Amino acid sequence: MAKATKNLVYFESWMDPVAETILADEKDIQLQRLKFADSAERNWKAVAAAHGYQLLPALEIRPPFLPGSALIERCPNLLAVSSTGAGYDIVDVEACTAAGILVVNQGGANAESVAQHVIGLMLVLTKQIAQSDKRMRRDAKGWTRMDYKGKELTGRTLGIVGLGNVGRRMSALATAFNMSVVACDPYISAADFRERGAKPVTLDQIFREADFVSINCPLNDETRGMIGARHYALMKPTAYFITTARGGIHDEAALAKALGEGRIA
Repeated sequence: MAKATKNLVYFESWMDPVAETILADEKDIQLQRLKFADSAERNWKAVAAAHGYQLLPALEIRPPFLPGSALIERCPNLLAVSSTGAGYDIVDVEACTAAGILVVNQGGANAESVAQHVIGLMLVLTKQIAQSDKRMRRDAKGWTRMDYKGKELTGRTLGIVGLGNVGRRMSALATAFNMSVVACDPYISAADFRERGAKPVTLDQIFREADFVSINCPLNDETRGMIGARHYALMKPTAYFITTARGGIHDEAALAKALGEGRIA
């Protein structure tokens, strides 16, 4: 008996085009690329008939094709929605669950890259790499190397909010610099903290104790707006705030104010 064809749609492009090559060998999957420039009628016809919907990154997907209740009502065949990366905050998970639609993400796929990026940012900040580079390019006179003297990571404290795929790799990399690591994550055990090389502390303790605060948790109803002015006020004036997570987790206006007033580095 021949397998029923499953329709898989996506807009514009895949994050990695190798997916199209892989799926080309799947005889029971009909892959269809859609374009925002095409008519809404044409796109809706394809989406409404889809069994699977591969999403673009959060800032690239456009309404009305966001995976919420309005779209679900028009897609009776939809079985699964897949996010491009680890974040899935643009998906109405509750509506998908009620409709029996699977929601999948790519958790951990870029964990190593993000962890290394955070360490890179820490080095750039504490070593004043960006400032000294700009000064050398602008004017060779009127300053000395002592004006841009950096500090080591050695012996300093890294505070990680969310000790998951990214956070655990950051903890491992930080040990190469002989840093102390503290972390906050309500969803892992004491044994997990030990295995990942971090001391469990509260969120407030991270902001009080850390020389670098790194946000690495997902954006959801629990974490939206979780960090605000009160937390920035707990930080040392020499401490740095780094986030590679979704912006909605922290209050950006309060962060800008704290930076502008010189209350944190």
